Amino acid sequence: MMILLLLGGVCSVVFKKLKMPAIIGYLVTGIILANYWSGESPETLDIVDFLSTLGLVLMMFCIGMELNLKKIRKSGSFAIMVMMIQVPLMLFGGYLFGMILGLTSLQSIIFGAIISGSSTAVVTTVLAEQDRLTRAEVDTIVLITVIEDVAQVIILSAVSPMLVGDSMSFESIVWMMLTIIVFMVASM
Repeated sequence: MMILLLLGGVCSVVFKKLKMPAIIGYLVTGIILANYWSGESPETLDIVDFLSTLGLVLMMFCIGMELNLKKIRKSGSFAIMVMMIQVPLMLFGGYLFGMILGLTSLQSIIFGAIISGSSTAVVTTVLAEQDRLTRAEVDTIVLITVIEDVAQVIILSAVSPMLVGDSMSFESIVWMMLTIIVFMVASM
């Protein structure tokens, strides 16, 4: 844990000095530790798994704290419109690029789904550090990335049965989308 924190701190400071977002330092730390750390043991892997899950939960909580119902009502329709244009275009572009690379149709669809959205955590962190946009612009961008995340979950959930050889049924997709909508409305 000490090595992880020390290396993360050093890398984030180095990248901050290079006038780059500190989050790049954290990504570099993860790459270094994943490839060059030989301290793997079952206990260590359990601790790292627990900490990564905890970090993900806390990160999603912080992103959720950025969203406000009044802001969603104000710029939600614009964010949905952006997502409805951007996600299908990126999905189609990723599909075409995947086919050019020689991927199968399913792999190309998944590739398109992966590149169809931005990382909400990265965007939020970089925008907070740079302080170049107004608060309203930051809120709109965060809302767009959150809606992209929801769209990616829907797309990847819809194609995941195909990964194990099952067919994609229309009823299961509709049921999944209704469940997500009901959950989001109930949460709000």
